[in-house]
Amino acid sequence: MADDLDDEWWLNSGSRSKPTGRGRTGTGDEPPDVDSSAGPIKNKRRRTETPAAGSCTGNSKSSTKRKSKGQKHKRRKITEELLANPRTPGRPGDLHTELVNHYRDELTIIERNQLRLPETSYLPVNEDFLETNKYLRQEIPTWDTEVLGHCRKKSPLLVLVCSSAIRAVSLYKELKEFRNPPCKSAKLFAKHMKFDEQSLYLSNNVVHLALCTPHRLQSLLDGKAMSLKRTRYFVLDWNWRDIKSARMVDVKQIRQTLMALLKDYVVVRVQKKTMKIGLV
Repeated sequence: MADDLDDEWWLNSGSRSKPTGRGRTGTGDEPPDVDSSAGPIKNKRRRTETPAAGSCTGNSKSSTKRKSKGQKHKRRKITEELLANPRTPGRPGDLHTELVNHYRDELTIIERNQLRLPETSYLPVNEDFLETNKYLRQEIPTWDTEVLGHCRKKSPLLVLVCSSAIRAVSLYKELKEFRNPPCKSAKLFAKHMKFDEQSLYLSNNVVHLALCTPHRLQSLLDGKAMSLKRTRYFVLDWNWRDIKSARMVDVKQIRQTLMALLKDYVVVRVQKKTMKIGLV
C-alpha cells in the first residue's frame, strides 16, 4: 500500500526504531548490541606487579612470620629440667620463693616481706632424701614423749600434707612404725570419709598424726572443724614426684591451695614460735 501523501514522514523519521539483531542493515561500523543486565565483563587474568628494588615480597613476609613463630620461647619439660639440673632437696628458701612469686601481684612488698620466715622455723633439710618414716624419726626424736603429752582435740600434733589421696594412703602405710600406739592417726582427704564424718571424728577424738591433702585441709580449717593452735609440726611432702616428675608445688591447682594455707594459717603460727615446718 502506498504511503499517504498527507503523511509528514520527515517529522516522524527520528521516532522510528532502528532494527536490531541479524536483520539490521548498515555499514558495520557500529558496535554490536550488548546485554546490559549481564554486567561488565571481568578480566580473569590477575594483574601482577613486579616488586621494586629493596621492597619485601610476600614470600619474605611469610618467612619472617615463620621465623618469629620458630623463635617463640618454649618452656622446657620437668624431665628436661631434671636432666639439666641435678635433683636437690627442698630448702627454706625454695618455699619462700614459691610463696613470694605466687603473691607477687596481690601483695605489696611489705606484705610479702612479712611472709619471710627464719631458717630456725624449719626442720633440718632432708639432704640424703631419707624416707618419710626415717626422716621424722631422726628429726623428731621426742615424738613418743610428745604423743603422750598431747590431749587436744581438733588440733593434730603433726600435720603431713601430700598431693593426692593415693599418695596419702602410700604414706600411711610407710609410716606404720612412726604411728605405733599410743599414736592416733587420721586420713583427711576426700575419697576416704565425707567432710561431716571427718569433722565429727576430729571433734570426738585426739589425733596425733593427720595425713591431709591441701584442699580437704583448707576446707576443715575454713569450716572451723580443725585448728592448728596445738600443732607442733607442719610437714610438706615436698621432694616426692609423681609419674610426670612433678612435685606437689608444680601442679597449679595444688599450689594455689597450698600457698593459701601457708599465708592464712601456717605463717602466723610459725611466727608465734609454736610450730615448725618440715620439707620431706
